[in-house]
Amino acid sequence: MMKVIYILIFSLLTLGSYAQGLKDVRINEVLVKNLTNYEDDYGDRSSWFEIYNTGHARIKLGGCNIQATMIDGTVVNYQIPVSDKHAEIAPLSYKIFYCTGTDYKGTYYTNFKLDNIKSIALYDASGKGEPIDKVDIIIGDQVNDVSVGNKKVDNEVIFTTLSEVTPGSTNETGYMKPKSVKFLEHDPTGGAMAFTAILVVFSVLCSLFLIFKFIGVYMVRLAHKKGVKSKGANMSADKTSTSELRAHNGEEVAAIAMALALYKEDLHDKESTVLTINRVARAYSPWSSKIYGLRQNPRK
Repeated sequence: MMKVIYILIFSLLTLGSYAQGLKDVRINEVLVKNLTNYEDDYGDRSSWFEIYNTGHARIKLGGCNIQATMIDGTVVNYQIPVSDKHAEIAPLSYKIFYCTGTDYKGTYYTNFKLDNIKSIALYDASGKGEPIDKVDIIIGDQVNDVSVGNKKVDNEVIFTTLSEVTPGSTNETGYMKPKSVKFLEHDPTGGAMAFTAILVVFSVLCSLFLIFKFIGVYMVRLAHKKGVKSKGANMSADKTSTSELRAHNGEEVAAIAMALALYKEDLHDKESTVLTINRVARAYSPWSSKIYGLRQNPRK
């Protein structure tokens, strides 16, 4: 029982998301009299209409119904094959259906023509209720190779005659002025451009000046800190030496002075201005005799 309930819930959610996605599909453009314009996959020029996915999700079209109402009131229904897994439309994309009156050429070829059309409507898989989208077409107003479709006029989208035939693309084909042309219209003399260029260069130079000034101040402060630190270390060493000397009492200093005086007297006679030369007796060693280094005369 629970398994059946889960299947039903999943089916309802799937159908709900499917229906919600179909609400984003619109009939975007219709060309009734195609004489020298767009060709189909077979190289034929037939009437066609275009649908547009305004949403941001991929939508499956299999099972949907397209109903064409003729001038005499006859309604012809074409159901998109469910078996075609490729019958889908990507987000913000377009699909073209060729109205050739023969549905055996492929999924996107309908079983009706647009010669005596009055309206086209897109329905879900049930084919009943309110259509997802519907457009009315006045055959008498149709011109050769001129399409009708959705176009924004005064901030309102209406279904009207288009200036260009745009299969597979947006219907908004108004001339877009390049930015250079718009700028020239606002600044014909070039004064604003020159002022802008000078302002940009001046701003860059000011930025470089501030950057280098900051770096210079930082390096000076860093060198000053190192100098103060080094001077503090030297003063600390001097204070240590002075404190070590002060740690000795007078008796120790006197003893050191006496020892230095006695050492000095041992080196010299009492008369400090007389040079004393003492004879040094050294033991004779044959190794240091110079006679062994002289060349001997040969014996005859």
